[in-house]
Amino acid sequence: MKKTCKSCKTNWTILIPQCPLLWQFLYIFIVMELEQFIEYVESKYPVTLYMDRDGDRLILSSIVVPKSKRGASIGTKVMEMIADYADQVEMSVYLTPSTGLGASSLKRITNFYKGFGFKKKPREDFSRRESMVRYPNSN
Repeated sequence: MKKTCKSCKTNWTILIPQCPLLWQFLYIFIVMELEQFIEYVESKYPVTLYMDRDGDRLILSSIVVPKSKRGASIGTKVMEMIADYADQVEMSVYLTPSTGLGASSLKRITNFYKGFGFKKKPREDFSRRESMVRYPNSN
């Protein structure tokens, strides 16, 4: 699968020095521990990110975007970062969609997550209680 920098369209398979943003992404997605990643996301966007690690899985509890900032694609940008991070560290992400923190409908938020490669968790997967999972590199 080919990846490109969203800003300059440089292919990830080309030598990294051609794109200064890819240097930044390499550090963020490969070197950075989860706590550092969360701090980075929260410093870049006005969100509170509740995410944890359980062995070889990432658990996304919630992304809280302030009401005054909703509708500006912040959640989309944060989910792109989470998906990229999960792909780089080769970890599945588990979550349960909810309207408890401001989502307008369960169907809408479920479809939002599906757009990032999340699927209904297989019935035989009893490892987590969450209802959806995104496997690495599923976009």
